[in-house]
This record gives sequence, structure tokens and C-alpha cells, in this order.
Amino acid sequence: GTVLLRVEATESEGILRRTTQLIKDADHTIEVKQYSLRGQESKAIMEYALCVKGSGGDDDDAKIDAAKRETSVRNVILALKENKEIKLVRQVTEKHVALSRGTNIS
Repeated sequence: GTVLLRVEATESEGILRRTTQLIKDADHTIEVKQYSLRGQESKAIMEYALCVKGSGGDDDDAKIDAAKRETSVRNVILALKENKEIKLVRQVTEKHVALSRGTNIS
């Protein structure tokens, strides 16, 4: 499944490139599927659609992949939060994982 992250940083030249590289370096199983950047006041607001590479097809693989996905996303979030330029990191949605855990979504 796809995980959406919202990242806010101090606006500066090259912030999108540096943030994207931080994500890729944090966990090599993460693939950036899509991203966007917009400015608001003196903030750069970036949104990323991420997925974990190498997802399998059967049920056992799906369970392993869910755990692997959580670990990979956690690695990315921690790496971003450690960076001084990054002010906020927030996971926007993760419908596929929530549904696979039997969570009711209204």
C-alpha cells in the first residue's frame, strides 16, 4: 500500500531535492512514487506518496510486508525528524494497512 507523508520545512533553495534524498537514504526499500512542493509564508510544504519495494503476493508475504512497511516508514520519519531543516513530519493516511488490520474507517 501507499503511505502519504506531509513534511514541512524552512523554505530554502533545494529543500525538495535534499528532503527526497533524505527519504531515499533513510531506507533503501522505500520508493518515492509521487511528490509535491508548495510554499506558504516562509515554509516549504512537501507531500510524498511512498511505497515499499518488493511486495509479495500471498498472505504470509502480505503479513511480512506490512511489518516491513511499518519499519521502513518509521525509519524515514525518524530520519526526517532528526534533520534541522524539517519542522514537521506527519503521516497523512495509510488506508491499506488500516483495512488489513480490521480497523473500522468511517
